[in-house]
Amino acid sequence: MWVIPGFVKTLLAPPANMFVLAMLGWLLKGRWPRFGRALMVGSFLGLYALSTPLVGGALSRSLQTVPALAAGDFAGDAGAIVVLSGGLYAQAPEYGGDTVDKISLERIRYAARLHRQTGLPLLTTGGTFDPDQIPQGEAMANALARDFEVPVRWVEPWAVNTFHNAQRSAAILHAEGIDKIYLVTSATHMLRAMEAFEAVGFAVVPAPTGFSPAYAFEPEDLIPSAGALGDSTYGFYEWTGRLWYRLANY
Repeated sequence: MWVIPGFVKTLLAPPANMFVLAMLGWLLKGRWPRFGRALMVGSFLGLYALSTPLVGGALSRSLQTVPALAAGDFAGDAGAIVVLSGGLYAQAPEYGGDTVDKISLERIRYAARLHRQTGLPLLTTGGTFDPDQIPQGEAMANALARDFEVPVRWVEPWAVNTFHNAQRSAAILHAEGIDKIYLVTSATHMLRAMEAFEAVGFAVVPAPTGFSPAYAFEPEDLIPSAGALGDSTYGFYEWTGRLWYRLANY
């Protein structure tokens, strides 16, 4: 089930969606020249817009509607901290093997801070599609123990998407009598993650991290950049992911 929605979300996200639009325009321009050319020009303009910090930043901020935890604002009845994986830095030469990527590192850093503030046990969740790599949940647990001196009580090594993270975390924590959790993930990912974890019976205290900085328009925001295109891609991925979860009744 993960293959089809993942493939569809990739096609719907930039830059692939703009290339698909351009190809469609090229195929149609023989029969409907104006329409075909309009699609091709539109794909170029769309790719330009999505590559600008103005649009990429707006897409990211549109998803970052869950505020950060205020200092000292903690739920006394939560039973665990669940940290979602963001990716793997495979075969890292300076670490001698697989470890967390930048997104996962950002998340576990905040999880370590939250653990020290609350004293709650940690669960890391995330699998892998490559049998030659360690699961992302295990990589996060290793980094937390080695680099932050924070123990991880539960490691979930099989989940391959956000809803699987929720399902498999529920199987572990509900058996321990834990129904309320802190959920740590990126601010851009938090809305979809909350929906998935609430759907499997958790009361969620959102603990987002990695917010975009406060925005003020600058002329250079109209200049395309790889980073801005990455923001647009991630934004499209999250919005289409949320739509798919609702259509699939997750």
